[in-house]
Amino acid sequence: MATRRDAVSVEATAAGGRATGVPGDLAVFVGRLASNNPTPGGGAAAAYAAAMGAAAVAKVVAVSVGKPKYAAYEAELQGHLAHLHALSGRFFALGAEDEAAFAALMAAYRLPRSTDDEKAARAAAIQAGLRGAAAVPLRVLVSCREVLDAAERVAQIGNPSALGDCGAGAALAVAAMRVSLLNVTANVAGLTDGATAMGYREQLRDLYAGIEGREAVLVEAIRRRLAGEEDTE
Repeated sequence: MATRRDAVSVEATAAGGRATGVPGDLAVFVGRLASNNPTPGGGAAAAYAAAMGAAAVAKVVAVSVGKPKYAAYEAELQGHLAHLHALSGRFFALGAEDEAAFAALMAAYRLPRSTDDEKAARAAAIQAGLRGAAAVPLRVLVSCREVLDAAERVAQIGNPSALGDCGAGAALAVAAMRVSLLNVTANVAGLTDGATAMGYREQLRDLYAGIEGREAVLVEAIRRRLAGEEDTE
């Protein structure tokens, strides 16, 4: 069974969410997301979906630790549990950062542009805002890969009775990556520095490489185990 330390980790993750502005009532966030306000947007939604993805994979670990059947993997499972709780907290923070970054970009677009100096200052602020708005979803992508890494391993060594949650966690993380890919692409498109834009695109390509295939393989493997189908390969 999960230890008191695990419970404390869950409480700390929840507290971290509250500290970074994640609404206690999910309906409040959904209402804000559906409004005509610029924030929150898809980037924040993706970060919070990724937090749920990490938590779903953590659930599989939580029902595996302390069980004699998985004693050979106890230390590894505890490591995954701590890491996944930390990832959830990180995603909460990234969701708040995404809102702040996009708000800063919108503020830059609203700057005055009556004089040449104002136009130059506004243009510089927009470029800084675009870089900031692209950087946050890139960090979401990095962390989502860690969720997928953990899900692939936990699916092999964790309690099979909770494998559906492992698949759900992986799917949520990959969905967040898809959203992040779109957000990075959209913000980079406005950059005037070609070298900087290329650097973002290269990072994006490297981070997303092979993700769709990995998700498909993992979800199918989990589906087969849940259905009781024999692996004939």
